[in-house]
Amino acid sequence: LSSPHEMAQVIFLTLMDNAEFMYQKCEYDRAINNFSLALDLKPGDKHCLLGRSRCYRMVGKLLKAVSDAKASLKEDKAFCSVKVLVGSVNPINIK
Repeated sequence: LSSPHEMAQVIFLTLMDNAEFMYQKCEYDRAINNFSLALDLKPGDKHCLLGRSRCYRMVGKLLKAVSDAKASLKEDKAFCSVKVLVGSVNPINIK
């Protein structure tokens, strides 16, 4: 790794991988922590926000789940995965 940017990218990807692994193991709080750390490195990353939103949904933090899901749409309004998640998390259309 020759630059701080490359190092940050490797750390980001490692955090994302760890978060997905924790999600698969149903360790949602640990996954949320890893997604949050990854977002510190790459704020607004739609895949990271979506992953954390899924975790929030699983632990019953629906407002946070909706907030992250909506935030992930800021850069890509056609992000289909989020539209499906928001519909399942927010059936009463919380604003």
